[in-house]
Amino acid sequence: MQKSLADFYKPIPKSKKRKSPNAEICDNSTDYCSTSKVLNVMSSKDNEHQASEISRLSEEENEAKTDPEEVETKSSEASEDSEGETEIPATTTVTPIEQAIQKGELYQETIDLAIDNSDEIQQQDNGDPLTSEKDTETEKINATYSNSTEVAQSSVNSSNSFSGGCPIDSLFKCEEESPRDFSNKQLHKLLLDLDALAQGIAVPYPKSFVDKWLPGHIRVPCASKCQLRILNPSGNSRPTTRLSKTSHWEVVKEQLSEQMYTVEDVISAIDRYTPGFYDGHGKGMRTFFNQHLHHEVKAKFFSVTLPRLQKLTLELPLLITQPIPWLQQNSNMSLTMSKRQIACLIANLFFNTFPEQDFNGELPRGQNLRTLFTARTKERQNSNFEKLKCILSYFDRVTDPESDEGTSPSQTVSFHRRCLDLDEVRPQWEKIDTKLTKCAVKSKGLIEKQSGMLQVDFANEFVGGGVVGQGCVQEEIRYVTHPELLVSRLFTPRLLDNECLIVQGAGRYCEYVGYADSFKYLADCVDTTPVDCIGRKLNTVVAIDATAFRSNHAKEEQFKLQKILRELNKAYVGFRDPHITDSTQSTKNLTAVATGNWGCGAFGGNVVLKFLIQWMAASHAGRDMLYLTFNDTKLAQNLSKIVDSFLKKPYSVSDVWRLICMYCKSGQSKSLLEFIVS
Repeated sequence: MQKSLADFYKPIPKSKKRKSPNAEICDNSTDYCSTSKVLNVMSSKDNEHQASEISRLSEEENEAKTDPEEVETKSSEASEDSEGETEIPATTTVTPIEQAIQKGELYQETIDLAIDNSDEIQQQDNGDPLTSEKDTETEKINATYSNSTEVAQSSVNSSNSFSGGCPIDSLFKCEEESPRDFSNKQLHKLLLDLDALAQGIAVPYPKSFVDKWLPGHIRVPCASKCQLRILNPSGNSRPTTRLSKTSHWEVVKEQLSEQMYTVEDVISAIDRYTPGFYDGHGKGMRTFFNQHLHHEVKAKFFSVTLPRLQKLTLELPLLITQPIPWLQQNSNMSLTMSKRQIACLIANLFFNTFPEQDFNGELPRGQNLRTLFTARTKERQNSNFEKLKCILSYFDRVTDPESDEGTSPSQTVSFHRRCLDLDEVRPQWEKIDTKLTKCAVKSKGLIEKQSGMLQVDFANEFVGGGVVGQGCVQEEIRYVTHPELLVSRLFTPRLLDNECLIVQGAGRYCEYVGYADSFKYLADCVDTTPVDCIGRKLNTVVAIDATAFRSNHAKEEQFKLQKILRELNKAYVGFRDPHITDSTQSTKNLTAVATGNWGCGAFGGNVVLKFLIQWMAASHAGRDMLYLTFNDTKLAQNLSKIVDSFLKKPYSVSDVWRLICMYCKSGQSKSLLEFIVS
């Protein structure tokens, strides 16, 4: 029986000085496996059936040289969750797959197989936290995942990958980013010294901390006005809190300055400045670290990553030296900061240091990450724990002084809120004679892997959706595999119908498999995307929120022209050049859009209608479009027929608008696809 660190750790009373009960282990951090390898193995909560299946696949591949497509199919089957299986305790013996990986066998092959299969099981939903928390919507999500899995397996078996429409190589991709103007300090807030940035160094600006707590700005925990919140002495079952006269940040510094050796240390520290954390979230944190992390990952986290993370957290007043403004509604505001500054903010979210924000219902609720340690069901808890593994992997990278992410002095990320101004003339779709741009359709592929394209985030109106709650669909998965997106929730009020959020430079830090309840962290990945002149990765994500049409009545409502106009304008504001605010400016040489079934899962959108809407918006914005059907081969074939027909005529944007209007007035006795084909 192999010991886990749970065998060495003992709870430490709050009153005693923290002392390492396993100093011998903590000092030998160089012997640990890397986080990416160890988190890739079956966690202590995974079942033996999955491990033996993947191990068997490796043996077949090595000994019998099994056909790659057959191995891929079997691996996909092996990676699915098995209901009703008995969970493996944290102190179980090492599984066959762990032994193989620790010996250097199987690791890369298993990752490659799982990554390939993750392309087969992609999502087509908007990360709506409200939707994610309803049992009825959970059933829809799981049904979508189950159906796409069956389609994926049959497609792999028959080698039935489909690509249609225009050749993908013919779509325009952006290879470089032009310099941008930071002269308008009201519209583009730069948290860095511009002169130093021009020299390739990201230095916080100003040099010293400006202690202000302003309306319309993030309330940072290191501000002097941030007071410690304490529990009221009360016998009520739901305790209340009040502000004390003690400085919140002084207590945070006191707690995080001490070395922590166990999960009990972390819980005890957070509970000192977050009332109720011990009782409300402590149990979930214990379960995560003691039962869901491989013992070597846990050892490395507490001995290596955690001390670095504590130091990074306490650098907040040195890195964030000026108040961070909200990207206000009905504005074209931008915010640029360094990756180091972003990592510091996310570290503070992990340690739950942020106070309640004055948001009046316009900012996402629950800014801190503590809610990831609680869930209503076992399945949701497991997916939340997998999201935490992604975030811990990110921390391991950005705090490592020897990694590129930990040493890069100049990489930055920009956040742009873009809107169709209230006084701006909205597109008159019936009068736009622009010809439809090129459109490629693929049954396989992931949006986030389409480098050089504008990548669509199927967003919630509160960006990030249920990423720190119960959600684990397209948007939430994007946010935990690209954790730098998490900070957008701090300063992005609810998106209005005429708005979008565009993020330039957020890197991808890990691979994953599955979706919703079956989502699992797989391995670290190194994002080799080149950077532009101010250190932003040439990776742009646009967050646009679709309208929800969940009920049967609502699904009929989506064919009303007013509803269609809303989706058209929403897609258009997302697809047009993020750096222009005037429709008269040039739209030449804009990179293609990579998108898919936007708002078509639990949101109930009609996939053909959403396809046409996005193609019209992309064409008017001057962009080609790559449409991914997430392994729905039949849908890809049908949409390709539409593309071939429309480009052959050729159709203009207004032609498609008139066609949609005709269908809406026809009584809709046929499906939209049948109407177009006929």
